[in-house]
Amino acid sequence: MSYKFDSMVIILRRLSTKEKVTIASLIHELDVSSRTIFRYMRTLMTAFPINYDQKKKGYSFEEGFSLKKASLSPDEALALFLAKFRCKSYGTGMQKSLCSLERKIRSAPSKDDK
Repeated sequence: MSYKFDSMVIILRRLSTKEKVTIASLIHELDVSSRTIFRYMRTLMTAFPINYDQKKKGYSFEEGFSLKKASLSPDEALALFLAKFRCKSYGTGMQKSLCSLERKIRSAPSKDDK
């Protein structure tokens, strides 16, 4: 696994546990520059409903969103996003299949719902 992938998984885990996720805390935890944190967050925000709160100076998932609802671990969710991102060059068929898979996973009841 790459350091970038591992770092984004750490960020997703922190967001999913509703920890306070600030640029400063991520710089400290991941030992990277603020510029790198902004790149990671920009990447994650294209795949997940993540907001930045100016007042709290921190990131969080949109209200009601949870990785747990889809029964995906942060690793699995990021892997699905990266697969969608990388498969763009394989044509619309592969992209549609991955989007369909994502919809099915998100609509499936979680373990907590059963």
